[in-house]
Amino acid sequence: MTLSRHIQILKAGIAVSAAVLAGIVAVSWQILPFFPDIVQSAKNRSEFSYFAGLLLFPPAPYAAYISVLIALLFALAMFITVFYLFEKTQSIEVHFFIFFIFSFIFEVMRLGIPLYLKFNLPGLLLGFSARALVFFRFFGMFSLFAASLFAAGLTIEKEEHIIFPLVIITLFLSSCVPINTFTYDTSLFLANGYPIAFRAMGYLVALLTTLSFFYGAWRKGAKEYYFVGIGALLAFLGRNILLEADIYLLAAVGAVSLAVGAYFICKYLRRIYLWT
Repeated sequence: MTLSRHIQILKAGIAVSAAVLAGIVAVSWQILPFFPDIVQSAKNRSEFSYFAGLLLFPPAPYAAYISVLIALLFALAMFITVFYLFEKTQSIEVHFFIFFIFSFIFEVMRLGIPLYLKFNLPGLLLGFSARALVFFRFFGMFSLFAASLFAAGLTIEKEEHIIFPLVIITLFLSSCVPINTFTYDTSLFLANGYPIAFRAMGYLVALLTTLSFFYGAWRKGAKEYYFVGIGALLAFLGRNILLEADIYLLAAVGAVSLAVGAYFICKYLRRIYLWT
């Protein structure tokens, strides 16, 4: 990726995340009244929220809305941070971390149900938004894993040689997930088929990402990669908690873990590439 394209992607990320955030805030007063009934009608609870339910914490009516706002704010704040810290830095790890950040913008697709009810949108759009959400969740996860592979010593002349296979794999996986527009959980996630298999894969990718960064630290003698690996693990954990949260406490815990993980990643990648 050239430096000019790197800057263009960062600027585009800032613009898109800001525009989506502004758009959701603008229509919030119209869709918020639908949330209590939507959450109450949910067929099941997501993984972390299920354990909260065992502790007798009922789903909060606006937790999904809050978690989507946090995801959009995280994307906007991180794009600005990365632009400030790595505007002129040619780092493959940073490039793939940008794709990880970009995936959070598409959490707005979880608001498809209240938007569908308020504006009487075609049901086809609801299914498309659910499929797009699945695709970008996978793509974000695999992007951070790809960053760890380069840290571990993978050498490929063009990043496109990695991005293209990632897109193909992600398209295949997202097409395999059943979408039922009448069945959703309390996080407003419509795609809930094969939950155990895909969650197990997510945890495996998170573990392999962390180990790859650790291997890069050992192989290159750069202890900063240990902290990047810890940051990646925290970011994955926070991401999973935030995106599945249906109570405010879980949303807050996920946001803090995600923010701390992103801080570690940015701080120590900057030390590696800019010696600061």
